[in-house]
Amino acid sequence: MESFCGLAAVRDNRHRMELTAAAQAANPTDISQRYVERVRALNVELAALNSRSTLISRLRLFCVATAVILAFPAFVYGVLNGWWVALPLAAFIALAITHERVIRRSTHLELRRKFNERGLERVTGMWMGRGSDGARFLDPSHPYAADLDIFGTGSLFQLLSSARTAAGEDKLAGWLAAPASIGEIPPRQNAVRELTAQLDLREELATIAEETAAAISPEELVTWSRAPKAEFAPWERLVASALSIVALPLFLLSLPGVLSSIARVIEPRFPTLTPDNPLLRLVPMLFLLIALAELGFTKYLGRRTAPQMEGISRAADDLTIMAGVLDLISAQTFDAPLLQALHDSLQHDGENASARVRRLARLLELVDAARNQFFAPFAALLLWRTHISFRVARWRAANGPDVEKWLETIGTFEALSSISSFAWENPGHVFPTVEETAPHFSATRMTHPLMKQTERVANDASLSTKVPLLLVSGSNMSGKSTYLRSIGTNTVLALAGSPVAASSMSLSPLRVGASLRIADSLQAGVSHFYAEVQKVKQIVDLTRQGPGTLFLLDEIFHGTNSHDRRIGAEAVIRSLLAAGAIGLVTTHDLALASIAEGSGRNVHFEDTIVDGRMTFDFKLREGVVEKSNALALMRAVGLDV
Repeated sequence: MESFCGLAAVRDNRHRMELTAAAQAANPTDISQRYVERVRALNVELAALNSRSTLISRLRLFCVATAVILAFPAFVYGVLNGWWVALPLAAFIALAITHERVIRRSTHLELRRKFNERGLERVTGMWMGRGSDGARFLDPSHPYAADLDIFGTGSLFQLLSSARTAAGEDKLAGWLAAPASIGEIPPRQNAVRELTAQLDLREELATIAEETAAAISPEELVTWSRAPKAEFAPWERLVASALSIVALPLFLLSLPGVLSSIARVIEPRFPTLTPDNPLLRLVPMLFLLIALAELGFTKYLGRRTAPQMEGISRAADDLTIMAGVLDLISAQTFDAPLLQALHDSLQHDGENASARVRRLARLLELVDAARNQFFAPFAALLLWRTHISFRVARWRAANGPDVEKWLETIGTFEALSSISSFAWENPGHVFPTVEETAPHFSATRMTHPLMKQTERVANDASLSTKVPLLLVSGSNMSGKSTYLRSIGTNTVLALAGSPVAASSMSLSPLRVGASLRIADSLQAGVSHFYAEVQKVKQIVDLTRQGPGTLFLLDEIFHGTNSHDRRIGAEAVIRSLLAAGAIGLVTTHDLALASIAEGSGRNVHFEDTIVDGRMTFDFKLREGVVEKSNALALMRAVGLDV
């Protein structure tokens, strides 16, 4: 185990050195340096704490050894006062308390360092495969999520998400999976702008729940809060209190006699502890009757008390995290209207939502206490769980309707915080202009946000009702698919309220439909071509919702012969344009270039062969590609063609 931990530590240290080197060599920006400086400062503080922790551990061991050494002359030989042994034991207790504080502080700093390292990974392009990838949100039937790498390893979600609760992940995923309305985008943009510079706030937000990332389950909490409320009559509460008050004294009075009776069965000579008073001899019988009454009363209430705890009984830690996040939001002062609304939603009758959540968390901690094997018998006598169920029922009646609102606030704030980190780490990105106009998309110096900064090549794009189609030709690997993904991914970002990877961008509200990554299925009996036909049909169906669909078709119908491909592609594209859609189509088949005549533009990416190798500059050019180097490349690698 120690060797495994040591190996993990070596890997972590190696990764940290690679991060620092990447920040200095590949991306020497103010942003990466800020992260590097924060990590270094935390490393210094952590090193000091680790040294202190080691010293305290040795002192604790010394105290124990001293107590053992002093115990012999004190208790075995009687030459020392026994209080001398208490001195090192008292010192040990004081050191243990101090050590616990040092460990908590060290854990907190570790979480802060992890947050800054995660930011440095994003800035340096070393983020793929790290952090939550949102794979649980990936729906194969979604019109663009799989094609544009919205969820999964190396996805847009993995790049953006710094959420530490399921509510935050759900909210961010929802924003990426469905475009916001025209009225929602400006408030989100303003909120992101305000949060962008607040790095310390984002760090604290991420640190609160890092140890139990995504622990809060919105579905379970909301379902619990919406469940039918239990009603308990005053007499039921009174009976429960009376039974609890009577049961414990009767138990304590009965205990000596019961224990002595058991002991006499084992050893007949054991003295009896049964009281002489005849009335006191009835105590065990009274206790038995009260215990049976408690059992029956608990069964009677069970149908109403059990649902109070179902789905919530083990959520104390989650609720503590939830309260911490709510506390953090409530402590801020915001200018952006959306952030102000989130802040104000946590106030009710002068009381903060976090205080109410903590009350429920404390009740659930009391439920956990009843599971302790030593306290459990007394908890049963006191009807502990029943009384807590009464209080939980009152809490749910008073606060249940607000639970969903609180989770919504947490989710929205975490989603905004995630996008704010993206904005802060990419100062060259801009907030797009989203206008309620005829369908259009226009961007200058646009790149793909998932690519490393050093590997990006910027291109422009323009689509409108006048030029609704770009037909993109060129060879494989020349950049056609990446260009389509750049447009699609930046559109998703824009309609989520995020800045985009471009120098400028303007667009109308658009429904995105993409066919860039087609997968056949042997199990389902679906061929590649049939899967593509189904995907294209889905995009056509989107256009039936009205004008405003952005279609992205990569190598349309390339799974069939050229004759059928041309007829089918032209018919589909004409129908999409007739429905008011705008979009792009890539192709190897230059015969399809004529489709763009009169309704769009032909653009292309070129390739060249240098010393037998195909090279690309990934720059978009006007017109149809004029040359093909496929045969030359085949010959260059030795194929006889």
